[in-house]
Amino acid sequence: MTDDNIRPVKILFYGIGCRILLGSFNNEEWQDMKRVAKKLNTTLALAVFDPSFYLLLDNTKIHSIVDLGNMYHIFGLLNSYKSIIEIQVYRKRRRSIKFSEIISPTTLFPLYQANRKQVTITTGQRKLVIVEKEIGLFSKFMVRVPSFSIEKLLFEVSNIELTGYQDYNVITNLFYGHDKLISTHGNSLVCEQYALTK
Repeated sequence: MTDDNIRPVKILFYGIGCRILLGSFNNEEWQDMKRVAKKLNTTLALAVFDPSFYLLLDNTKIHSIVDLGNMYHIFGLLNSYKSIIEIQVYRKRRRSIKFSEIISPTTLFPLYQANRKQVTITTGQRKLVIVEKEIGLFSKFMVRVPSFSIEKLLFEVSNIELTGYQDYNVITNLFYGHDKLISTHGNSLVCEQYALTK
């Protein structure tokens, strides 16, 4: 079978997605951000969600909210009762997997492979943590193989500890065999966002 005849398998992440950004800034950058927030008559934690904030900054490296995650950037499907992984083979839904089935299997032997990792994020002086949640079709993955096997899927689950705040379980990566799958953004809406500063 040639590559042209192989029909792709789609893996869709529905539910609540999460993006966590951690930025650390020198004193000059921090003072510039605080100055712009004051000019906008708000706090820095709120100013980062205002598009005009980025136009007023003196820092040419920061153009949008994504640029604020200069230390760490986590993006994935959040553990929620609404979060489901759907596998479509030849445009037909073959399986729906709840997030809980991956991290807390109810069977004697786990049905799905999961690799767990711990991530600790600490807030501190001149550090900024941004959490943004989206709802809907969060991510899409494609697998092109002659014969798809669900046993070859490996979910990377990150337990993110936001020191002093909240913990999150997030599927951050998806592998098929030894290959890391590349996500394309889905069609979701921002449902919650906040920033933490000290």
